[in-house]
Amino acid sequence: MIPPGRLLIAFIGLFSLNSCEESLPVRRDPTDLFKVQVQAQYNYTQFANVVFVQLVAINEFDETLSDHIGVDGTITVTSDRDTSVRKTFTLSRLNLIHGTYDPYTATLTINPGDSVVLQVSWDFTDDAGNSLDSAFFHYSVDRTCKQRMVAELEKFTVFGRSKLYTNLGYAQSQIPFLIQKYNIFVGPHDCLPL
Repeated sequence: MIPPGRLLIAFIGLFSLNSCEESLPVRRDPTDLFKVQVQAQYNYTQFANVVFVQLVAINEFDETLSDHIGVDGTITVTSDRDTSVRKTFTLSRLNLIHGTYDPYTATLTINPGDSVVLQVSWDFTDDAGNSLDSAFFHYSVDRTCKQRMVAELEKFTVFGRSKLYTNLGYAQSQIPFLIQKYNIFVGPHDCLPL
């Protein structure tokens, strides 16, 4: 008969010989779970003459994330020609236009590979509330349509920084954005559509 102490030592030795040799998966920093992309598009219609800026956050984690929504961050549009011309938007859950959000529980759920989209609309005013139409853009008559004016091509930098849950860090992205703004909308009955 083996004494109880030696049996325990034998069992521990046997267990350590048969232990799994697989390593644990690489730990993902919780601040690095989302890939963020910024997108900007000029919207010139009879109802709007604005730029829509979207911040798209993609879940790169291999598990579903679900928690109380905690959107925080900013989107900033800055002129490359004159960096004092700037518009800053503060993000909140009200900017959410795409994602699985339950308003009754205020829970945002994002499956692996799924995305959440936050959007703002820029009407060409700066942070001081000044319109850029007359003070910033330089217009001339549109050669393709005499009823409207077209501005010189301008380059802006769009920067987005956001987090979706309170306990996670911020993710950010930046893109250049070129725009040639029109002063008014002219319908297809007067001018060829753009």
